[in-house]
Amino acid sequence: MLRSSTSHHTHPDFEFERIESIHSTENGDDDDSKTGFRSKSFINSLHLRSTRIRLFINRISNSRAYKFYFIPIIFSLIFVLLLFEAIHHSTTRSQSITAPNIYSHRLPRSVFTTSKSKAYQEIMPSHRNAAKILYKRLFNPKSPACSNTLLFRDFKSNGFGAQMLRVLNAYILSKALRTVFIIESTTLVNYGCGHHRGWNCYFSMPNQDCELSNGSLFSIPSNWTLSKDVQVYYDGLKSVEESAYSLKSVSCALLKQFPRTEHFGRADSAWCGVIGDDLSEELAHLVVSNGGEGWYNSSEKVEMKEKLILLRKWMNELWKPREKIDFVIQKEMNRLKIPTYSGSKVIGVHVRRGDKRKEIDFIPIHDYISAVKRFVDEFQRDDSTESIQIYVASDEFEAVTEFISAWQRISDVSVTSAAVTDRIGGHNQEKSNKEHKFDRSIHTLELLLDISILRKSDIFICTLSSNLARMIHVLRNDKDPETTISLDVAWRPGVAFRSYGTEYCVDDRLCNALYCNSG
Repeated sequence: MLRSSTSHHTHPDFEFERIESIHSTENGDDDDSKTGFRSKSFINSLHLRSTRIRLFINRISNSRAYKFYFIPIIFSLIFVLLLFEAIHHSTTRSQSITAPNIYSHRLPRSVFTTSKSKAYQEIMPSHRNAAKILYKRLFNPKSPACSNTLLFRDFKSNGFGAQMLRVLNAYILSKALRTVFIIESTTLVNYGCGHHRGWNCYFSMPNQDCELSNGSLFSIPSNWTLSKDVQVYYDGLKSVEESAYSLKSVSCALLKQFPRTEHFGRADSAWCGVIGDDLSEELAHLVVSNGGEGWYNSSEKVEMKEKLILLRKWMNELWKPREKIDFVIQKEMNRLKIPTYSGSKVIGVHVRRGDKRKEIDFIPIHDYISAVKRFVDEFQRDDSTESIQIYVASDEFEAVTEFISAWQRISDVSVTSAAVTDRIGGHNQEKSNKEHKFDRSIHTLELLLDISILRKSDIFICTLSSNLARMIHVLRNDKDPETTISLDVAWRPGVAFRSYGTEYCVDDRLCNALYCNSG
């Protein structure tokens, strides 16, 4: 916003030049297109001042009494005025160049991969070869050695869905490396309940058994999360088997390359790696994508479904809500009267708005309406269907009201939502990270309620450019993959930008035929 007034007076030409320079910058014209105009206006302004000063000097110089006293003073004043104008012009132009571009609605596509480009460039052919070997180990699971640990530490504080997908990739890497997987308690701290707690506000650790040096198994406690400054420490194991297992604390180092796994399992070769930054996550994705060749080795739908089932199994191992959280969620689901009996059909809809516009265009509400209508008509033709209910979730309250209003004009099928009015304007991660811990916890519980309903819905209509929708897709372990319908990109393992540039009905072999063939 431009300031309406200043504390000093400037020449009209110069003030017009300042406003014009800001206006031109807001329209995308940086230095080149208006430089000539600004320079000309500035020179004319100085020329006018110089002319007036020369007339004043000539008038004084006619007076012999003041000729030798005032001329040095006048020239000094001229120099100070010119210097002041030059500094003022430079400052004003600098402010105009950094003014926000209010006409820019979307960022260029190159922004999507900027944060990953440096890490990607560090990937070597040897990394890809090692990743292919580790990828094969995913399908030959073995118990991890208790002396080897992979610790997930969040360095980014990004969205809930993105963090969960990053944890999933790290968990898969730990499966390939055959290490114990520990989630640091500060993970999801920007969604947490305060006191530097995040993950353990809502979730327990996944159930894991590790192998001790004598071959016996040890069950990892479900509350075994680590605070930010605590290193991995195995004294808890000593109480289980004091004589057979004695190991000192192990320092955790950031994962910068794949470790030599042939030494894993030996009591004297304890290892702890930290994953969570760009490079370590790029290494994890290499394993998930079979060295960059893709999660699927072929285009056979049977194999693709089997491997998606495996991913869903791992995601559901991570998704372990605490008992109190489960109780609250179930209570809210009963209040909303979400049907769960045989013969009832629930169509879940997720509309992503808010700061997602920085990455990809929004899908119009009427596209969601059209997709829902196809499946409502299909269910109504099925004699076994006793009831149909639509559940709409969104980070933007206006999107929910727009959907309900549009739907009620064409159908009397029930539609409900848990959306609240304080979701006006959509989700903004930067603002969300600054919320008070109480507000943050309430919003996270509302989000968990949406996730619980959408993952159990018979049909899930979404945009897979949303990380939250991608996470829900891999949580739907008891649903056919074709019951997830994306209105934009196809599904690929990992966070959303991995799928940018794809189309659901073109690039996803597990797409829904009813939706994609109906035109």
